[in-house]
Amino acid sequence: MFKTFIQSLESFKIRETFIKACEHVGFSPSVEFETESLETACSLVENGLGISVVPESFLALNPSKRRNVVFIKDFASKRTVYLVYQPERYLPPPIQDFIDITLQFSNEIIVRK
Repeated sequence: MFKTFIQSLESFKIRETFIKACEHVGFSPSVEFETESLETACSLVENGLGISVVPESFLALNPSKRRNVVFIKDFASKRTVYLVYQPERYLPPPIQDFIDITLQFSNEIIVRK
């Protein structure tokens, strides 16, 4: 079993989420390589230097036959995202609708001006 992990730098939220999830199930991963680039992490994996946890969205845009991908079912992670726009600029109706729908369905809204 591979025990060498390739992870993002300590300041990245994805690393913090991964480490906490491992600790939650009683496992302490051995992080041997750190990178700020998902491309670099995948390249290290493809060269047999370890395994990494990367977002599904990245893999969808960067397919490769040189690595196996395992979906982690029920991985309870939460990621904070932001809508950023200039309030003084005109927003086309579809963009304004998107903002309105997002605000309507979000249960944790923080508006910063």
